Amino acid sequence: GDFVTFRPRGFDHLVPKHGLFVKRIAAMGGDQLQVIRGELRINGKGAGRVDPIILAHVGRNESPLADVGSIPEGWVLLLGESQGSFDGRYFGLVAVGDVGGKAWPVW
Repeated sequence: GDFVTFRPRGFDHLVPKHGLFVKRIAAMGGDQLQVIRGELRINGKGAGRVDPIILAHVGRNESPLADVGSIPEGWVLLLGESQGSFDGRYFGLVAVGDVGGKAWPVW
């Protein structure tokens, strides 16, 4: 998926005042999510583990994706490129209206 910029709601303390997150759109409205024994699955395919240490750091016992099922229209799941990324596994879905724009990674 495309890389996009955004600010996750409720986590302003983790981002400088004018800073943005950059993550990849991994799933969108209509896609199916499951968290089974700590593994995130998108449409039945493995998409990474949910790290209990990161969950504890943000004050959660389980991923906010645990009970999503089908992603509602107008929402996206944003994931980072590494297993240790602070991403949608920990802050949940992002409203399409909260996505600031497209980003292009330069390697």
